[in-house]
Amino acid sequence: MIKMLFRKIVDKVKLDVTAVSRKEFLIFSVLSFVCLVAPSFLYSMCYSNYNFRIDFIFWLVLVFALFMAGAKTKLNLFVIGIFAIMELIQFSHIFYFGTPITPFEIEMIWQEKGEIFESGFDTFPYFLIPLFSVLIPYITLFFVYLKRRKSKGSVFFSILLLIMLSILPKKALTGGRQVINNLMPRNDSISIYNSLTSFSGFFFNRILLGYGKNTQIKDYKPYEVKKISSPKNVNVVVIIGESANPSRVHLLGHDRPTTPNLDRLAKSDRNFVYGLALSSSVLTTVSTTMFMNVLREPNNIKHLMTQPSHLFKLAKTNGFKTVYISAQDNAIARGFAPDFVDILHTKEYAPVEDAKKGDLVVLDKLKEFGTKFGSKNFIVLHQRNAHSPYDKGYRNIERFKKYVSPITASFEEKKRNSYDNAMLFNDYFISEIIDYFRNNTNNPTYIFWIPDHADLLGEDGLWGHSIVNINVAKIPFVFTLLHKENDPFVSELKSIFMPTHYEFGKMIAKLLGYEIVNPNEKDGIFYVNGNVINGDAGWFEIDKRERSFKFTKRNPN
Repeated sequence: MIKMLFRKIVDKVKLDVTAVSRKEFLIFSVLSFVCLVAPSFLYSMCYSNYNFRIDFIFWLVLVFALFMAGAKTKLNLFVIGIFAIMELIQFSHIFYFGTPITPFEIEMIWQEKGEIFESGFDTFPYFLIPLFSVLIPYITLFFVYLKRRKSKGSVFFSILLLIMLSILPKKALTGGRQVINNLMPRNDSISIYNSLTSFSGFFFNRILLGYGKNTQIKDYKPYEVKKISSPKNVNVVVIIGESANPSRVHLLGHDRPTTPNLDRLAKSDRNFVYGLALSSSVLTTVSTTMFMNVLREPNNIKHLMTQPSHLFKLAKTNGFKTVYISAQDNAIARGFAPDFVDILHTKEYAPVEDAKKGDLVVLDKLKEFGTKFGSKNFIVLHQRNAHSPYDKGYRNIERFKKYVSPITASFEEKKRNSYDNAMLFNDYFISEIIDYFRNNTNNPTYIFWIPDHADLLGEDGLWGHSIVNINVAKIPFVFTLLHKENDPFVSELKSIFMPTHYEFGKMIAKLLGYEIVNPNEKDGIFYVNGNVINGDAGWFEIDKRERSFKFTKRNPN
């Protein structure tokens, strides 16, 4: 009975698919794909402020084009019209500001309509190339599908097209307030994907669910970025750790020897610095975005839109070879402004290796890409260990399974044991990177290990992260300088009480040759953002002079 029903469904799908001939399907799929990616190609050929990578998102557009080719004509005409409007807005923003439009900037269109029309009228003659980059492909596609009105099209492909179109809106509707972090555009992504991402975040998360109605985009004074030097023959290496709880680090007082290699370095290396620090947020996507943008204020959205002090941007501008090697997924890369990155690797580039080896792939790729490094390099290595589940971080490698939980162990004991094993792996990972640069270069090499946030292991009765809790923001840090002695940088770092991501960012910017001047700074006052990029979830105000942590609640809806 079930077999017969299944066969009927298959036969129905086959009949439906044949409503579009194979030749017609091939022509329309190729044409749809070319027209969808053409605006990005045409614009990038004329302007240097937008480049995109041909990655899995690019090929996702091909799948979408295949669905378009077989779908009903009326549906396609509607989709083409919506896409054309979004892309016109997108490329207008890229042309004027140099960055893809975000959900927050879409909100500002109505508020700033007067200024937009005034500026737009003044620059219109220069905007003709971006305008035609969008209009020519989409008008072509519209009229091609209009000519096909007599073709029945396929219900099957129409459903597939609608399902694919619903993925980002569903994400925006079901992900809660903090999903806006994952609905920000990527600098190096194909434009149509960025448009779908940003407009989904705006319409479905912030307007339909109302997560934006209480938010006011505060007008902070712009940061000033001053070039102060042109460094030569130097490496600046930032290892971004994951979910690192300082109470489980032996170097900082944990009773278990979870950092044997780092303990030895602390005794023998005069340039070795370690201690407690403060992250910029309790969530990876927020903390890494704020860290890389050297952003102090938790609701300074305009700074994120323009990226004037992004570390990769500064490094690239000052002649550094820029490298981002990550064990995290591609979505996290949006905060790292990948269009300023020369060598990029995320877990999607080696999914089989990543599943087997985790962070060890980062070590492998570091050694593989090492031959492509220049005389001066800015390298960011992004870990996944020790994210929950903790044993997955070290892939159950026997040498790191030092603390084994008996069958009778409690949930808490198992978690803490596997976490301590992950810290052992962490110690190995960091020391291997230090050894690599000690043995493979003679250039002065500044190496930082700075986690994105901590992970709660029972503190205040809580577990995990993403919770707006100050203990999630307290992180360990490690630093060393190779192939150079008596550098005042080491003394300066040692003098800072609980350095924040923001302070680390400013120090790293100096190593890259820039001074960042923030007119909004107040002596001793810093911030830890919640789990939403625009501050909607609240934040902590840190007063280092008083050693106090004050929580500011935002938008209770």
